[in-house]
Amino acid sequence: MRVWRVWSIFFCILIILAITEPIDKTTAAPTSWTKQTAKIEAFVQDKKWKAARNEIRKLADSFAQADFTDYSISVEAVHVLSESIIRTDQALSQVKLNPRSVQWEANRLHLAFDALEHDHQPQWHQMYEIMEKDIQEIKAGIKANQSDVVESKIGQLRHHYEWIYPALVIDRSQTTVKKIDSLMIYLDKQVKEGNMENLMPAVEHFQGLLYPLYYGPESDVSAWVQEEESINTLVIIWLGGMIVLVLAYASWVMLREEKRRQERVPRGQV
Repeated sequence: MRVWRVWSIFFCILIILAITEPIDKTTAAPTSWTKQTAKIEAFVQDKKWKAARNEIRKLADSFAQADFTDYSISVEAVHVLSESIIRTDQALSQVKLNPRSVQWEANRLHLAFDALEHDHQPQWHQMYEIMEKDIQEIKAGIKANQSDVVESKIGQLRHHYEWIYPALVIDRSQTTVKKIDSLMIYLDKQVKEGNMENLMPAVEHFQGLLYPLYYGPESDVSAWVQEEESINTLVIIWLGGMIVLVLAYASWVMLREEKRRQERVPRGQV
């Protein structure tokens, strides 16, 4: 009886192994994923929504089965790629589908996976001239004191930055990405508060970082960021020192005036 049970279990295992499809590692690789995102982009362009939905779900399954131990990829990059897949799937699954939103998400997704596959000359580098133009238009608006134009152009710069953001996370260090995030937040804050005089230095800062960000090695970008941070640190130290001096002088003046007041008051009335 026991022998029969053992053989039954053994045959069940054989059946399960026979009907289970092995994971094809050739379909769980950056080259295959980039091709899939290109197909999704093409389907979206042709408004073949069902085909695009089927392809994004195939991509999601393949990506979920991937073994990333063979690839040099950060945890942040895996997260941003997963998020890009989910966002595109959600855009395609809306009851009232927005073609422009779906197109944007599909393009963004393709740029991200293209960056994963291509270390040199990824497609997101094509955005350099567009973002450089954004910055030039922002600077022109600041010089002309046109706050509405500046706000519109900064919004446009942010839109383009968000478009390449997943690719940037894959290609660049987290230090660099956080630096640019901080710059974008600062620009948004200054324009919303109407601080036009504070915008130009920040915009020029962004412009100086733009070329090494796109075309320089990571060491050049990091060096530029560290140099700017060193300058900012010195400025902060100088400002801190000036504040201490002003407070010290104010305290000294107050103390001197208090002593003079006491000297003017007769001793008996103190």
